[in-house]
Amino acid sequence: WVLSRLAYEYEKKMIKNVDHVIVLNNRDARELKRIYNRKADFVLPTSFEDRFGNISTNEEGKEASLRLLFVGSNFFANIHGIGWFVDQVMPYVRNAVLYIVGKGMESERTRLEKENVQVIGTVDSLDEWYGKADVIVSPIFLGSGMKTKTAESLMFGKPILGTREAFEGYDLEPSKVGALCNTAAEFIAEITNIQQSDNWIELHGKYAREIYETQYSYKISLDRFRTFMRKIRTGN
Repeated sequence: WVLSRLAYEYEKKMIKNVDHVIVLNNRDARELKRIYNRKADFVLPTSFEDRFGNISTNEEGKEASLRLLFVGSNFFANIHGIGWFVDQVMPYVRNAVLYIVGKGMESERTRLEKENVQVIGTVDSLDEWYGKADVIVSPIFLGSGMKTKTAESLMFGKPILGTREAFEGYDLEPSKVGALCNTAAEFIAEITNIQQSDNWIELHGKYAREIYETQYSYKISLDRFRTFMRKIRTGN
């Protein structure tokens, strides 16, 4: 409690004295106003430097199991979400394998690993795993800001099955980059739908990549920030 109070007081003083406050999304702007009574000066969504050229799609085993990927470090919101997914979704899907990749996740292997769930844990590079994956799953129910794994998945042109929290702050249609799934039944239904479609992965992956290039690339973010700074300097 003491540390939380100190953090609040520090943030309160900092926000009061800074010239401009930048937030990731409109939800954060509302929270800023509610908690600190300060209006956000600029909303700048998260972005990623393009690494799309680093991956190569693994065609081996394309007719075998659907390859699902969860990316996330050993953090309470990630553990909560993927634990739920492993228990409530994976036992009810067939011909699909879930790979769990992220820093420290190997410590959760005993808890999470099952016949169709493999915990990879810490890796030197995520790029290889994104290249191998057919679909990204993001069953996140807790948190704030924007989920960087969503932008990263878009960058790699990978379809996303995600919760409302996973897509929070992103200006896109979940049904075009993948699907909005907030219940186990919705995740199961969408995975089944993917398995029964010949071009679902290709179509949704293409749209995901287009959204990244037009909304969440580093270049787009830098241009937005430059425009904001120019307005500050000119007063317009």
